[in-house]
Amino acid sequence: MKLKAKTRSKLNGRISDLTKGLHRGIVIGGIADVLESEGIKIIQEDGTEFSGIFCGAEGSSRLELAARDGAVKVNGLDTYPDAVTNALLVLTWYKVGDKMETVAYVS
Repeated sequence: MKLKAKTRSKLNGRISDLTKGLHRGIVIGGIADVLESEGIKIIQEDGTEFSGIFCGAEGSSRLELAARDGAVKVNGLDTYPDAVTNALLVLTWYKVGDKMETVAYVS
């Protein structure tokens, strides 16, 4: 699946609004909700839904995306075979005092 430029722009605007300012933690749940509203899931390398922990006072990650529709069961787990081939979720975080600044966008 290829992500259209219009969809990417819409997602990035909403993600930017969500991540403005400082938060108690990395706002990955809110970012996932924004992506889901456009039919996109954050996935792991094996095609299953993302499940992970972000550690450290600062860091970055690039996460794969896939179409939410079309999930199939593999070993009892939903997998999403229709990967987005032209975009990733880019996530960077920094600890500022007792809060986190999150910078995120769909590449």
